[in-house]
Amino acid sequence: MRVCIQVGGGQGAKHIADELSRRGVQLEFLLDEGLFVIDGVVPGHVAPVAMICVAEKGMVTLKLTTSCDPGHASMPPKEGAVGILARALDKLERHPFPAHMSAAGPLFSALRGGFRWPMQLIMSNLWLFAPLLKLVLASKPKTATLVRTTTALTVVRSGEKSNVLPSTATALVNHRIHPADTVASVVARDTRIINDPRVSVQVLQHKGEDLAREASPVSSIDHDAFRTLVECVKVIFPHATPAPGLFVAASDSKHFWGLASQIYRFNPIALTAEETSMFHGFNERISIEGHATSVAWFRELHVRSNQRVPRASE
Repeated sequence: MRVCIQVGGGQGAKHIADELSRRGVQLEFLLDEGLFVIDGVVPGHVAPVAMICVAEKGMVTLKLTTSCDPGHASMPPKEGAVGILARALDKLERHPFPAHMSAAGPLFSALRGGFRWPMQLIMSNLWLFAPLLKLVLASKPKTATLVRTTTALTVVRSGEKSNVLPSTATALVNHRIHPADTVASVVARDTRIINDPRVSVQVLQHKGEDLAREASPVSSIDHDAFRTLVECVKVIFPHATPAPGLFVAASDSKHFWGLASQIYRFNPIALTAEETSMFHGFNERISIEGHATSVAWFRELHVRSNQRVPRASE
């Protein structure tokens, strides 16, 4: 039996955040789940990379709907509901969102010393080669997610019988929103790209509420908390290179935006790029050694964080 449940923190983290807010608590920083210490995740980089995420992508699912007069398949119109919707979806796939280096730039700047020639030359001179790097990252699905809002066509529904022209066609389009964009700008751009008044573009709702979330604020890499996280990585994972990253999934930290100005996302577990394919799959697991190392990392974090807290007598 395989069970996988994710509820977005509405039954747990949200209540904790609400209670802390009621008590007037403000946190210096927050650490939530994020990326890992991954070997082979950055092509050309010789060391494992510990990605401490300083921001998290937002998300919105849009519902596209078009309606036409129904009819018989023996006399098809020039354009039917399915065709109109298909052309709209094709436009979205053929026009990806613009790429931005605001999140990827700091990541590759931190990693620049771990590349071989000639990549080291490029990474050490991003002031010159950033446009070229942006093009390369945007051209590959696995790295495009770092530099742009992504577009995924996930659900299409229309028609019930093979000889009947459907009166409506609907589709769901899932966007993971880059910090450079907003929910409103994503909706506006999709509407502009489709450029067809016959296609309605609306934010998907559940129980009357929009299923949308803005990208998170970007936390500072110059804050003491980030430096502490980096120090812990260097102690527990001495062969890894710590670097600020962008979390492309969704964490519960969204419930704490009002409680902490600095939020970081990191899982101190060493993985290979191949092992990441087990996420939400069969036999998802980490090794006993990986778990023990994770415990050691959190202990190091607790010790160092405690040393930074001023005593009452001070």
